[in-house]
Amino acid sequence: MKHDKKVKYFVCRYIKVKYIINLLLYERLLRKNKIVICFFQPNKLATLLEKFGKTGDSFVLHLNYDISQMRNEDGVPLLKASACEDLYGVINKIQVEDSLKYLNDKLSTIKRDLALYIRQRIAFDIYHDLLLANVAHWLATNKESELYDKSPILIIEKRNYWICLVLDYLKRKNVQYKIFHAVDFKKNNGILFFYYAVKICIELIRAIAVIPKKKETLGDAKIGIPFYAFQNFTKYHDLKNYYLFWFKKSGIDPEKILIYIPERETNISDEEINNIKKAKFNIVFCPTRITRKRKCDVPIHRCSLKTSSLLIQYLVQIIKIYKHCKNTSMKEQWKIMTLLLVQLPYWDDFFQSNNIKVKFRFHDIFSIRDIAAKLSGAVVISYHYSNHSDARIVRDEVSDVFFIWGKKYRNCLSIAHSTTRNLIITGYIFDYTFDRLKSRAQLIKDSFNNKVVYLIEVLSENLGFYLAKTQMKCYESVLGYAVNNSDVGLIIKPKKENDELRLKTADETKDFVDILIKQNRIKFLSSAKYPVEAGLASNIVIGMIPDSTAALECALAGVPTVIYDCTNSGDSHHLYISGHNKIIFNNMAQLLNMINSDKENPGSISGFADWSPILMDIDPFRDGKANIRIGFYIKTLICKLGDGLTKDDVIKTANETYANEFGWDKVIFPFD
Repeated sequence: MKHDKKVKYFVCRYIKVKYIINLLLYERLLRKNKIVICFFQPNKLATLLEKFGKTGDSFVLHLNYDISQMRNEDGVPLLKASACEDLYGVINKIQVEDSLKYLNDKLSTIKRDLALYIRQRIAFDIYHDLLLANVAHWLATNKESELYDKSPILIIEKRNYWICLVLDYLKRKNVQYKIFHAVDFKKNNGILFFYYAVKICIELIRAIAVIPKKKETLGDAKIGIPFYAFQNFTKYHDLKNYYLFWFKKSGIDPEKILIYIPERETNISDEEINNIKKAKFNIVFCPTRITRKRKCDVPIHRCSLKTSSLLIQYLVQIIKIYKHCKNTSMKEQWKIMTLLLVQLPYWDDFFQSNNIKVKFRFHDIFSIRDIAAKLSGAVVISYHYSNHSDARIVRDEVSDVFFIWGKKYRNCLSIAHSTTRNLIITGYIFDYTFDRLKSRAQLIKDSFNNKVVYLIEVLSENLGFYLAKTQMKCYESVLGYAVNNSDVGLIIKPKKENDELRLKTADETKDFVDILIKQNRIKFLSSAKYPVEAGLASNIVIGMIPDSTAALECALAGVPTVIYDCTNSGDSHHLYISGHNKIIFNNMAQLLNMINSDKENPGSISGFADWSPILMDIDPFRDGKANIRIGFYIKTLICKLGDGLTKDDVIKTANETYANEFGWDKVIFPFD
């Protein structure tokens, strides 16, 4: 009697050789099961296997689904649920407090910051696996899926201990999984600890070997600005200045600004270094590599001998915490802490020896340097520069002061995890550019074919894995509409430079783009430019996601703006409450019909592309002076820090001064 082979479906993001070898050996040959490896993201190996499979039974299957359109049982998009509620739910199961019971007095002052640091590191490690877990559950339970009721098995790579949180989650979801062990030496805590320990010892040897200069005073209190990736500290209107947009009208002495370069992954250009020096800002290189490669003419920070005593303190703390580790979870948390503590001496000394009293950071994700700055007594400041509408563990904050645009954003930091105690409402940070960019907008408008009378700006997000399909469909529709209407021109503002190349080469869009280029009816704006530059030239702007910062920028500038929702958020996003089919759409045909009606008869559709009913909560000022308000607050801080007040008293004084000038409703204390 012939035995029917059981078919097993294995799901992964993309195929790897080790998956094939293992599954063919253990499932196909030993257990006599037929296997099908299902993947989302094609690669060269998948393409080869698909061609091979055409001659017989294929054992690979491309899951050509749009993950952005998948929803969970509550109707929430998987992308949002995985990053918000589900990730919080998993992370909250970690008992961090037990690992922090034995901190010394100094570290105890930032115990909640350290707890968030541990939880956030773990969240970064497991987020993508948690998303795939939700996708696997959707595939198994949704009737639209090819794998519905076929018990698909999710391939999980065990890179570290914390994958156990995802495995427990899969068990609760009744999703089967198969574990593959993986080793990433670049992220191995033991190797990294050894590296940083050697580095700090070498820095100390260099500090001892060099004859110390005559002791000098620390000088005026400084504002520390870390370089991240964007090459612009000194221009304020042409290109986005994420670092010092508030400086120009602040009245702060440029010599109080210290720009430091802390990351080995990013490299500042020679041109930008020259611009920084011309502006009379200070600049210093903080080497993260033992080799200490640097740009010429930029001084290297040399740690002081005080670093040795700090190192001893933190090494003692590492040993003390380890002695009290009672289980595997605590030991794994200890590994995260050791990697933090071994780097703190360098940065703690850096902030103290350079007399940095205010640390200003623009990036969403806080780092070891923020913790070191707080330990050194500096006021840590950050601000939200993206239009977030929800709280996420990966964005929770430790800054002392956090600038927000309006009261809508007060809930974007979790009270349960974030330690920020002062939220300051300032208005939209780049609104000072609106008036200055109108002349540039006119130049863009004049550059089109003179038959073009209606301009549409399209603002894409990153055309990467998760939102690529929906965005490309949107582009295909808008480009097709433009081709069929000779009086329509398009301005494309990509988020990434390579998105332009993709639109020019993708099968679904390249022919449309070629036609529009030949007819001079399409322009691509540099990703480094302000979206409003092209928005002010346009009759209407189309954003791709509900939280599009670029689209909101245009709406705040008074440009008619709509959102085509590529995330399929539905009622889970607040814009749908009052703005569905007015400012946010999930039907492209309907959106294009309304755009066409607006083109033929402007203003004929009540409420269409009109954000005015909701702008008060987003930005209560809308006066082009948000940068001035932030500069005012920072100047108050830096002046009062020189008066010998405590850090808490300085922040209290700055809050009172700001509130007296702009209103007490603009200062929020989230823990009160």
